[in-house]
Amino acid sequence: MKNELFDPAFYPFFMEKLQARLSGTSVIPIDQAERIQQSIEFVLANGEEGTLPQRFMQGQERLRRRLRNLQNLYQEIQDNYQSFGIESLEESLNEIGNFFSTYDIEYAAAEVDQAFLDYQLAEAVTTDFVGIDFYERYLHNLAAETFFIKNIPEAHIHELLNVYQQELGFDYRKDVNNLSATRA
Repeated sequence: MKNELFDPAFYPFFMEKLQARLSGTSVIPIDQAERIQQSIEFVLANGEEGTLPQRFMQGQERLRRRLRNLQNLYQEIQDNYQSFGIESLEESLNEIGNFFSTYDIEYAAAEVDQAFLDYQLAEAVTTDFVGIDFYERYLHNLAAETFFIKNIPEAHIHELLNVYQQELGFDYRKDVNNLSATRA
């Protein structure tokens, strides 16, 4: 990946984006400016060739396509998952739904708030992944788990969860970290 910070054309482009974000004020917190810079770099990394504005537009379009594909995968998971009342799974799916309505390709493309995704996957997504990259990995892993669980008889899963609940002394609806890992 090209390091945009070494490109002299980056700074005028960055300042133009920063000015557009200011919208009437002349002050922006440094951490917000850093997030915007990371966002621009993320979008540019998804672009191809050409000038910075061309690459930025290409990157935005690619991210929009990825977002649409990810929304389709999310809908497929929604149509097929069985939560068995596990709160962290249900809440995490709701949070992911919020991601689609709040993802800001222009100024926050590299941001991700993993803190709201309480459902722990069997194969965790590392924090090296940012923005849509994180959500793609999370949803692909969740889809694998969803379709795995869908092929196990529901009665068998209920029986297994009830045994876990009795033997370990916890309410599986609140304390199960991962549904597909309960297969002993």
